[in-house]
Amino acid sequence: MSDRSRRREDGSDGSGPGSSGRGRRLLVGAVYWAAVLAVSLALVVVLLLFFEARDASQLREGAAAPGVAAAGPA
Repeated sequence: MSDRSRRREDGSDGSGPGSSGRGRRLLVGAVYWAAVLAVSLALVVVLLLFFEARDASQLREGAAAPGVAAAGPA
């Protein structure tokens, strides 16, 4: 009988009740997805700030928004 099969039979492969293998894997997964969420939110904020800055600069230059008539003497 090989060492691997013996380890599986007696539960000493890290999956038994007192082992931290499963908990550690769960923690690593949670940290990974928290980092993915943080990066995604940071990208959304950066894009929002970028597009707001573009809108503000266009309005300061006097460009009218598309579909809006310029206010002036009739």
